[in-house]
Amino acid sequence: MGLTDYEFDRLTLPKFEALCERLFQQHRRQCYYAGIGAATDVNINSTSKTPISPMAFVPGSVDRDKQRKERVKQNIRAIFTMRRPGSSAETEELRQGTIARLKKAGHADAEELFNQVFPSLSRGKQ
Repeated sequence: MGLTDYEFDRLTLPKFEALCERLFQQHRRQCYYAGIGAATDVNINSTSKTPISPMAFVPGSVDRDKQRKERVKQNIRAIFTMRRPGSSAETEELRQGTIARLKKAGHADAEELFNQVFPSLSRGKQ
């Protein structure tokens, strides 16, 4: 990662995730550059009429977003399992607090994900 032990120890989790994301994007660029040559070779030597794109050699980001959404949903379930709100007021307070914290952490789709986990607690069904 190019960090000293001291720099690594001082990383917060969001900064570490951002660093990992940058490294992943760098890897994707390198795969694209390699894919240009590979796709050219395949397209020249192939008998297929359908050309291959260099993007066929680049790992996708769709899976990463799906993984992120599943991880957020697991966290939402865990919060409600640990806290076990008793009244509807406590439930709503925990709901709003969880959504606010997730949005602050950069998950713009926090409310949508929350409603997928607990559809009975969505705004329209209270």
